[in-house]
Formats: sequence, C-alpha cells, structure tokens
Amino acid sequence: MKLIVFPQYAKLVSFFRAIASACAADMARWTICRVEPHNGVAHLRDRSMNLLALSGGETRIVIPDIIPGKARQFCLRLSATGENTISFDGAALESAAADAFAPPSDGETVLYTFTETIGDVLFVERRKVTHAN
Repeated sequence: MKLIVFPQYAKLVSFFRAIASACAADMARWTICRVEPHNGVAHLRDRSMNLLALSGGETRIVIPDIIPGKARQFCLRLSATGENTISFDGAALESAAADAFAPPSDGETVLYTFTETIGDVLFVERRKVTHAN
C-alpha cells in the first residue's frame, strides 16, 4: 500500500480550486453567433450557440473543425420558413432518435445539440422549440 502525504495541503486545495474555476469559466464562455449561409453552405462555430434562419432550399451545414485535445460541443438553433433540405458535413454524426437529422417544418424552430463523444464522432439531439404565450 502506498501512502501519499501532502505537507502543503492548503496549497493543493487552492490549486484544485483554481483548476475547477478555470473549467467553469471555460464552459461559460459560449458565444451567440448568427450564421448566414453563403452559396447554400453554413459554417458552425465550436463552443457557441449558432443561430441559423432558412427560407427554403437546400443548405449544407458544416461542423467546426476538430481541435486536438478538446472535445467539440455546440448548439444550432434552426428556424425555417418554406420547404428546406439540410445536410450535415464535416464529422460522423450519431443519434438515438430517428428524426434527429430532419429539417424543421415550415414555421418551426428546432434546437440541435452536438457533443463529441470520441474523436470526430458527434452525438446529436434534436428538440422542437415551443414558444410560451
């Protein structure tokens, strides 16, 4: 059995607190980004709430590039008017729901959450947004 003694326990606890606060601050630094499709292509940003409005047609949504040593995590709020077709490009995507990659219907808003589970594989969850009156 190994016994590790920390003679500077207060310093060790302070170090762990600094790590925890840095991690919490990193999670809180998400930005809100309006994404505009150019020539039918919309590029998403990592660690962001991406807002995309579609008004009919076909749109290719590009996932942010992989960052070595960091898992990607971001959201996409997609509002649609008219008949839309979407496709995701840039990473392997998986989901437990059959309709996870379906575009929103006319007048509908959908929130997609993306979380990287292993290298270049993102888990996607889709939720329909309802507005409280």
